[in-house]
Amino acid sequence: MIGGQGEGSCGKSASDEEAHRPPAESEVLHGNQPWYQVIHIRLFIQFVHLMLYLCLNLFFYKNSH
Repeated sequence: MIGGQGEGSCGKSASDEEAHRPPAESEVLHGNQPWYQVIHIRLFIQFVHLMLYLCLNLFFYKNSH
């Protein structure tokens, strides 16, 4: 061992390894997304909610008459 480094470290410090790590899942989901991507996701969620609302209302309307 030279300078307290193990054989597996290859001379890299912990900060070097952290600098090249991939982003965590939470960072990808809630990180620096472009504004158009955020708007697209919100519009898609609203569309899904609307479709669920309409389908459920049609289903219950047909079953009640």
